[in-house]
Amino acid sequence: MDQPAQSGVTTRHEFLVPEELEGTRLDRCLAKLNPNWTRSRARKLIDQEVVFLNDALGKASTPVHTGDGVVVDEPPPRPLDVEGEDIPLDVVYEDQ
Repeated sequence: MDQPAQSGVTTRHEFLVPEELEGTRLDRCLAKLNPNWTRSRARKLIDQEVVFLNDALGKASTPVHTGDGVVVDEPPPRPLDVEGEDIPLDVVYEDQ
């Protein structure tokens, strides 16, 4: 069950490994369990040491088994320090 995301707050995701993912690598399993994550995103979470497999830190290459508990304490996204820039544009065509 996922907890709602709040700004600046870690989101906890808890999963039980289903039978169809038996023997799958942990990083691949996470990508299947959460459709918002790619395998590379799952790998980054594992490398950040926020993924736990049966209450122990998970390794990307560890095979999972049916019924294993996976917990991910996903950190909040970093804020972007991007601002718009006023640049001159030539209008080539304009609807009237």
